[in-house]
Amino acid sequence: MWQINLSQSIVIHVPCDERGVVAADDYEVAEVSDIGAPIRVEFLEPGAAPAVSVFPTGRAMDKLEFDSLGEIDASLVNAGNRTVFIDPAGLGLSGTGSVKTINADSGLLEKVKLIRCHAVVAMGLTDHLRAAGAQPGTPNLAWVDPACDYRATDGGEIVRNRMDISARIFSMGGFHHAFTGTETGAVALAVAVAAKIRGPW
Repeated sequence: MWQINLSQSIVIHVPCDERGVVAADDYEVAEVSDIGAPIRVEFLEPGAAPAVSVFPTGRAMDKLEFDSLGEIDASLVNAGNRTVFIDPAGLGLSGTGSVKTINADSGLLEKVKLIRCHAVVAMGLTDHLRAAGAQPGTPNLAWVDPACDYRATDGGEIVRNRMDISARIFSMGGFHHAFTGTETGAVALAVAVAAKIRGPW
């Protein structure tokens, strides 16, 4: 598959047998109501875009400074979609927060927008904060916490022994009900973890 946003190829592994595509299986994904056959998505060198560093600032961790928030530690990662990883403690966030509660907190969403806009400028995507606010799709803002028990948006209990880390993300101005996949935050997270980046976590 050609991913036009990244100008890169993605390999999609679809299970098949002699009759065609296999849909029935017992693979389960949190927040998805049905089970089925897994489809594996393989991103080829997602951090290897021509003439673009995985770290647009040249550093694995930056300090973003704000009059209202003070300093925020952040890793600005360009792999898949550009993603900003922050220390959640500075915003009172954790891996257990609910989508409904967080998205109802307008003050928190304004802080997230402010951090994201400063990151847009720091990553060299624009020179002005006002212009940064006009492009809500990139970068996303995410954080990583230790594995924890939490309740999914469908009411199901997710237990810590089924995960290695807890990662949450904001996308398009709101708290996302799951960690974004395809060309977005999951790729940046995978690259950061695989490289053992010392970030704000």
